[in-house]
Amino acid sequence: MKKNKTIYLLVAICACIILFDIFLLFRSYDEISRTYESVQSKYDFTVSSYSLLENIKDAESAKRGYLLTENKAYLENYYKASFRINFEKERFKKILAYKELSQNEKEQINQLLYLVDLKSAQLKHVITLKTHNKSEEAIALLKSYNNINLFDSLENNIKKINSHKKYQEIKEKKIITDTREQTKLILTCSLILVLIILIVITMILPEDKATNWVES
Repeated sequence: MKKNKTIYLLVAICACIILFDIFLLFRSYDEISRTYESVQSKYDFTVSSYSLLENIKDAESAKRGYLLTENKAYLENYYKASFRINFEKERFKKILAYKELSQNEKEQINQLLYLVDLKSAQLKHVITLKTHNKSEEAIALLKSYNNINLFDSLENNIKKINSHKKYQEIKEKKIITDTREQTKLILTCSLILVLIILIVITMILPEDKATNWVES
């Protein structure tokens, strides 16, 4: 009778270990998924911010070319760059929807979008002046301190956010790796413990009952 109670206790321990392992797998999967989505949002931001900055530079270059040469090809390039800038802005708005973003990160992105809108408005203003034969006013605006400073502010803002996000990305990738390794270690130890318990059970059982229990 005492042996039976011991066997039942050991079987219950095995069941608890298995249930714990199942819980651990679900929890680890959930944690890794959340962290991965956070890493993905930072990757999306890096890609979009780099593309946004390049497109603004392209728009600037096209604008300057049009002011100097009045070649319509530059004007076409400006419109293409402006379209891509608007596309990247929409991507940033989707990034803002990520639930993993902190309030501070959302404020930084909103500030970035604000600067992009200001820069786009200035570019458009210069082009509009030029197309209305107001070249001197367009060139004066182009050379103004505020225009240059705005682009610097935009570039510095992107670099600052990217630097912070890169640091966070490294930390979160480490969390994913650590979670995987920790889960593997716990599951391995649990499996070994269950095997030991099963061996003990077979040793406790009388030989004839052990044979029937294994066969069943």
